[in-house]
Amino acid sequence: MTDEDRLPALDECTELYLTAFEEFGTERFDADEITSEAATDDVERVLDLAVAYGLLDQMGEAYEIAVEPDAPQRRWTATIISRMDRIRNSIESAWNSSGGVTQQGLDVVQDETTFASVFLPEGEGEAYLRRAMDETVSGETDGFVLRTPATNASTLQRLADRLCSGEQRDQPTEYGRFEKESTDVIGSGKDSLEFRIYLVAT
Repeated sequence: MTDEDRLPALDECTELYLTAFEEFGTERFDADEITSEAATDDVERVLDLAVAYGLLDQMGEAYEIAVEPDAPQRRWTATIISRMDRIRNSIESAWNSSGGVTQQGLDVVQDETTFASVFLPEGEGEAYLRRAMDETVSGETDGFVLRTPATNASTLQRLADRLCSGEQRDQPTEYGRFEKESTDVIGSGKDSLEFRIYLVAT
């Protein structure tokens, strides 16, 4: 591992995590109760990093193990994805609030089907969505995943229904027609949930 790839204090976080599991199991504990030697110099910093890495959860002043060491890989994966979703949603929210335009076109793969990602900010409508879809034309994808904050789900649902209505005037000319494959809600907290609709080109 190069210096550029190194995660800050990962060894200390790992030792603290294992010590916490040995001492408290899945029960909550306070920062001054942990006895890990790896965290004696700056326990608060190591605890914060362990939370950021998804090793621990924090509830006020208390901490607890996020996932047991011997938990199935799917639980570890779900925990890490949840952290990444919160980070990404926070960045998108800040970027949109500052007047930026959310990056479009990042491919999402679901069940071996590849979707070009299009994000619809709150307050935008059909013209924005059609333009964003036209700007993410790709012959390597099978359709689109339309994304929006969960609070804007009804608007996106209505626009997706129009795209799939079979009325040619409502279809982006670059793509023809669509069928709705599925919907999903991504995120771990009510303030960071994202609603998604997966459309397959027909």
